[in-house]
Amino acid sequence: MRFLPLSSCETLCYLNLSCFILEPPPMFNGFGNLKSLRLESVTLTDEALERMIFTCTVLERLVLYELIGCFRFKIPGPCLQYFYLIGEFNNICFDDAPRLSSAVMGSYYCAVDEHVGQGETSNLNKALGCLTGLEKLGMYHHFLQILARGSIPERLPVTLDYLKSITLEMNFNDLDETSVVLCLLRSSPNLQELWLQVSHFRFVFFSDIALQWFKLTILNQSNVRVTKDLSLNPILTRTHAKQVIGFNRVSVPAGGSKKVKFTFNACKSLSVVENNGYKLLPSGGHTIMVGDGEISFPFQVNFQY
Repeated sequence: MRFLPLSSCETLCYLNLSCFILEPPPMFNGFGNLKSLRLESVTLTDEALERMIFTCTVLERLVLYELIGCFRFKIPGPCLQYFYLIGEFNNICFDDAPRLSSAVMGSYYCAVDEHVGQGETSNLNKALGCLTGLEKLGMYHHFLQILARGSIPERLPVTLDYLKSITLEMNFNDLDETSVVLCLLRSSPNLQELWLQVSHFRFVFFSDIALQWFKLTILNQSNVRVTKDLSLNPILTRTHAKQVIGFNRVSVPAGGSKKVKFTFNACKSLSVVENNGYKLLPSGGHTIMVGDGEISFPFQVNFQY
């Protein structure tokens, strides 16, 4: 179906479309009374979506799920109160959305290796910098990677005074994602609740140690309550949970050797345990196995507590 049959329904207040092709005609003036719009698996362009939302001047609720053909979202919403966006996209910004109180965003798009120009404006500012009325925020899949593109500020240009609850999915191995979370927490002085979901790629470190690291290094900056499905073992030296730290693309010639230097800034109480996770390794030289679960090899390390 095309968009034309709907263009005469100017009195619509609620509209749900699924598996639809939207091609708004040039003379389309939008739905002046529309308060709720849900699009699921709908095919349309970025420009068509922006024009459609722009003409829905009293829109309060917007749900966009797995749209086809849209990758860059510009959301004008002077009356928007609830926003939900899940799909494959690489950019989002809000234009005048002071009443938006609840937002859920998740992107399937992976931007880890995407080049970013030096000094490029932060996606974090574009996406969240004007949402002063936000009370509840959810971020899933690779959305933190999207926010991490560009220059990540220490704080947002505005303070999110009303933000009380954050749900986020993050990769602890990604320092840029950690910087995004730090910026967000610094900008949310009244945050009360944080729901944490750990994501991972090739290196698995989903553990109580990861949660403790998060509490020690990040949550000290604000009074936040962490909720997590897994039980928390307070005795870290007696847990099977381990943190595996990976680094990519270190080339060593056959039969040769190469020094690799990396620094841990995780927490002052960071300790290294043996492979069963029960016994702390003392300071000094040790043989550490490096690998991704398929291929591993030993190398010598020396560390001091």
